[in-house]
Amino acid sequence: MSRDVASFVVAASEARQDYTGPDISNPSYRGARFYFDVTAAASTLAFPVFKIQGKIVGTTKYHTFFTLSGTTVQVQTMKALLYPGVSTASTLYADVRSDFLPKVWRIASTNTGTTGTVTWSASVDLIG
Repeated sequence: MSRDVASFVVAASEARQDYTGPDISNPSYRGARFYFDVTAAASTLAFPVFKIQGKIVGTTKYHTFFTLSGTTVQVQTMKALLYPGVSTASTLYADVRSDFLPKVWRIASTNTGTTGTVTWSASVDLIG
């Protein structure tokens, strides 16, 4: 893996119920490391499920590469790695996939808890 470029994706400036981010174009990167940082939750019953989704070319549909589930722990950081040929046996990440980062992708989340909002941010390191 080479040519890492950090790129901020979603700021923690607001508490969210559900979130679907904008399409992000990938000019030529092969993979990425994703970081999700939960900084506050309205209650222990409010926790997010994060998704990394690739757009299916020529459609308005998406497929999900990752689904990272939060826990009732209110403050946590979760990491995911997507890169072709990488070993999926890593214990450093919540999820690892041996695949390419698609040309168009996005971040989405759902608050699966029963009450309140969750404040979180997401960032990504693109890998050439």
